[in-house]
Amino acid sequence: MVKEIVAPVMRLSAGQSLVAGFATLAVASGLGFLANCHFDGVLDVHIGTPAPFVVYLLEQGVNWATLTVFLLLGSRYVGKGKNEILLLVGTQALARVPNIIAAGVALLPSVQTYSSEMKVLLDKMTADGKLPLGSFPSMPWWMVLIFLSVVWFAVLSYRSFSRSSGANGWAGYTVFAVSLVVSEVCSKVVISLMYRILM
Repeated sequence: MVKEIVAPVMRLSAGQSLVAGFATLAVASGLGFLANCHFDGVLDVHIGTPAPFVVYLLEQGVNWATLTVFLLLGSRYVGKGKNEILLLVGTQALARVPNIIAAGVALLPSVQTYSSEMKVLLDKMTADGKLPLGSFPSMPWWMVLIFLSVVWFAVLSYRSFSRSSGANGWAGYTVFAVSLVVSEVCSKVVISLMYRILM
């Protein structure tokens, strides 16, 4: 039961994963737009500045495409002759199901209120150059949920990589971890450039 919840990407075919995966990216983009929830990196989630819908859609697309490309490259070295490209492409998109949860949490009124209060405090700090100790509110419960959604994404993403390439063991873990870190850096660079153009 736990395995079915943690890694549903293990169940779908390449075609089913492609359809479900692109639907996942679209839904996560829509909820992100409504909640001002930005996925501004492969592993990053922030509630921030309102932006056009296309920005949220491109965030999802850049993150998905960047990690997928590096995993495809990595699978050439640790894959076991499997290398099902369409399966990797589809299941990497589907692995972003936790983004829907993160963006849904960000829509909650208490989360939006907290975000607004933080913005006021940060603006004050920028204007005054300082903040009295204890001005920031304590970490709320929903941050834990968002953190867990990122962890869940990483698990799903590895399962996708392992299933599509046949990679496993320390070699698979290492290539996946390196791909994750490099794609995080690259996606943030691309998204930062995108912000300068579109926002």
